[in-house]
Amino acid sequence: MPPGNKRARKEDTPLELACEWGSCQESFDQMQEFCEHVEGHLKALDIEEGDNYSFDEQSCIWKDCGFCSVESAELKRHVYFHCYHTKLKQWGQGVLKAQPSLGTCTIGLHNRNIVPDITENFICQWEQCEVRHC
Repeated sequence: MPPGNKRARKEDTPLELACEWGSCQESFDQMQEFCEHVEGHLKALDIEEGDNYSFDEQSCIWKDCGFCSVESAELKRHVYFHCYHTKLKQWGQGVLKAQPSLGTCTIGLHNRNIVPDITENFICQWEQCEVRHC
């Protein structure tokens, strides 16, 4: 029998992944479903695979974001990072809820959806793998 005081793994923690693309208000409890949903928003922009430059500036319409790019791959990478960032924020809220002695988050609401500039493709760090991802 496993010990009763074993802390739950982050992966086992229930999530509420809320889409904040434009006026979308859908919410998901599975990361894969959430990312597939967000992918639908990107497809609606007619961003094709391998289409690096659209020549028209496209804006990320994630709530309170304001990121713009003429490079389609950069916009896709940015929007998918919102998915990951949403999951990280959920984990953080769970930690704060479980440990109230830590206090509250000090990041203001107006900055909660600002993600860092990601100028390079992600590279898989698995040994002997050189696959690049957006």
